[in-house]
Amino acid sequence: MGVELRIVVEQKRNRAIAIVDALKEACVCDVLVIADASGLSRCVAAHGPDSVLIDVDNPTRDIMEELTQDSGP
Repeated sequence: MGVELRIVVEQKRNRAIAIVDALKEACVCDVLVIADASGLSRCVAAHGPDSVLIDVDNPTRDIMEELTQDSGP
């Protein structure tokens, strides 16, 4: 089984580091952190991640639209 890729969308550096550390401790995976969600759709298309993690406390309408488009079959 290959290494899973997860994309983390997080603008706060310290929070991104904590998320990456927790993921690396929990499993063997590659993690790509992006700070600007405006290119999320392109990033997902380019990398084909198994998971995308976003800040659900404050998702923008644009992020939700991009995720809906990317969650197709």
